[in-house]
Amino acid sequence: MAIETKNETKEQLTVTISVVKVGKDKSEFDWFVENHPHGNLLQTSLWGQVKSNWASEQIVFYRDQELVACASILIKTVMKHVRVAYVPRGPVVDYGNPELVLSVFKALKAYARREKFLLLKCDPQVLFDRSDAKEVSDRQDLIGRMEKMGFVWSGLTTELKDTAQPRFQANKYLNDDAINDYQKHAKRLIKKASKKGVEIVKGQEDEVKSFSELVLLTEQRKQIRLRNYDYFQKLKDVYGDRAEFYFAKIDIEKQLAKQKERLTQLEKAIHDTPEHQKNRLKDLKQQEVSVKNQVDELADLSETNPNQLIMAGVLGIRFGSGIELLYASMDERFKHYYPQYLLDAEIFRRCHQEGLQWANMGGVEGNLEGGLATFKLSFKPVIEEYIGEFNLALNKPLYQLANRLYRIYKKK
Repeated sequence: MAIETKNETKEQLTVTISVVKVGKDKSEFDWFVENHPHGNLLQTSLWGQVKSNWASEQIVFYRDQELVACASILIKTVMKHVRVAYVPRGPVVDYGNPELVLSVFKALKAYARREKFLLLKCDPQVLFDRSDAKEVSDRQDLIGRMEKMGFVWSGLTTELKDTAQPRFQANKYLNDDAINDYQKHAKRLIKKASKKGVEIVKGQEDEVKSFSELVLLTEQRKQIRLRNYDYFQKLKDVYGDRAEFYFAKIDIEKQLAKQKERLTQLEKAIHDTPEHQKNRLKDLKQQEVSVKNQVDELADLSETNPNQLIMAGVLGIRFGSGIELLYASMDERFKHYYPQYLLDAEIFRRCHQEGLQWANMGGVEGNLEGGLATFKLSFKPVIEEYIGEFNLALNKPLYQLANRLYRIYKKK
């Protein structure tokens, strides 16, 4: 199947775009996405396999037999003969070429009309850098062009709930300096976690089970519905070794022995310290109380938990030159061990050591407030703002209904 559209540029040149639906072999499509500056994990055909409760189609755009753009489209049938479609972080095209972008979106609109979608939602991988006047002007020009084609822009929203994908994301760029450049309190908590015996391990035989159990604890604590074992297993099945689980754990027996030895040393130091060294004695006794508390806590944990106790976990998927840290969870009982701080710091260190250039920590609220933003900002990431969503209603009187139907089904 191919659709051809023509676009008249200001120079009165005709650009013909052909749209072709990709068959079973997705290799060229996925190579294009992964190696394109505007490519994103969510635009790979594999992501369509993960979202198996949505239909998935991949289309490519050709100009004079040259592949110039592509789009992976998620499709949901919300009622008989009524379908809504979503292009997450796409389509993938050179957004620095306005005329090409215009041609591709016109072709995409024609495709959506042919497929009789009630709504087509696009969420381009396009940054909106307010500090760059030229870029702001270029983005406003793009928005204006899209609106003339009938796309409704979501605007510069600030809350996570406003859009399907976050408009603001925390991206940690990995280099020799960055992997140790954190806020003071983060550095302190990373050291504290290490002293408490927290260790970071990558994957294990029952990694999917371990991670889904952590997520279940978060569900129960927050009274919300998150992803389950089947979903995480699907991610692992689809992405294989590119889907990586990292865990923060503690070896209870080893740490208990270590703290008991530390307690013995403190008791000896207190016994050997002359009474007139009051400040030293005070400090040693405070340490003794702290270590005794840790020994008691570890002894209690050893009675009701496995020796290798998992406290927190992160699931990331490698894409291009970096890693998307998609999901994270922690057992709240052990937040005073600060496992999530050591966990993220160690992920950054290891990924940098393995040659990766960035680690996307995911979305934050646009006002950079709240616990999630506070935690992520402690690692001094770059906060990247995206242009937002564009909605195309093929039946304008039903636009509000279509948007409502999409919101109902988007989490399924």
